Order: sequence, then C-alpha cells, then structure tokens
Amino acid sequence: MKARKVLMQSRMSGLKEVNPMMGLRGSRLGITEMQTKAIAEVVVKMGGEGISLGKSYDYKVGTVIEVPHGAGTLTEVADFYSFTNDLTQMTFGTSRDDNKAKYFVKHGLLEKEMFETEGVGELVRLTVRAMHPMTEVCFFGEHAATPDEDAG
Repeated sequence: MKARKVLMQSRMSGLKEVNPMMGLRGSRLGITEMQTKAIAEVVVKMGGEGISLGKSYDYKVGTVIEVPHGAGTLTEVADFYSFTNDLTQMTFGTSRDDNKAKYFVKHGLLEKEMFETEGVGELVRLTVRAMHPMTEVCFFGEHAATPDEDAG
C-alpha cells in the first residue's frame, strides 16, 4: 500500500505546470486505454459465460483538433475529425472571451473576429486535403453555431 502511495505522489508531482491552461490540467485527461480495456474485458467475460450481446458494433476512431500542431496529424488512421473553437484560440493565442479579438478587428488586424479563413481556416484546409476522402469532418463550439464564422 505504501508503494502505491509513493507512486501516486510521484505522479501528482509530475503534473505540476507553470501554466496549467496550456498543459495537462487545461486539457481533458484521456482515459481511453482504460475505458477500452474495460469494455473489451466485459465483452470477453460475457462471451466466456455464454452471454451474447445480441448484435455486433462497429467502432470509429476519431480525433478532436484543438491545437495547431494537431492539424494534419492522424490523417491516415482517424475515421473522423472534429475541429473546435479551441483551435481558433490556440492559433491566435487569445481567449474568445477576451476583448482582444474586437481590438484586432477595430484596428484592421483581422477582417472578422477570430475564426477567419487565412489562419485557422488554412489549418483546416491543410488537414482536410491530407485525409482520406471518406473521412468525416465536423465543427463544434461557438464557430459551428455562428454562420458568419466560416472556415471557408
């Protein structure tokens, strides 16, 4: 039990960050491997006990693009891509909730607030061009609900 406590303390100290909004604590901590393993173990156990699920399931692997470095990655293995307004924020280095975007428009640095075609839109275009033609693409967040904020 003591070894487990030491391991947990070590893991927790490894999560310290100077800017937590740009690190792990500002991101969703993925527990995908653990969740997938748990589902697979249940299915195998049920099969071993003669219990049928009654149908088969197809699974898709996708990715959410929230940072510029993510654009264009996994294009050969992802079944779907989701682009978020976090990609916009990370590309511009400013929060959509700040008034900086209005300042940029007011002073002619941007034509529109935040989601425009020459920066973020180009990241989206580069990613879409690199992926398999049948890959699903979607947008979510504020820019998906605002028709005038189009990736072009």
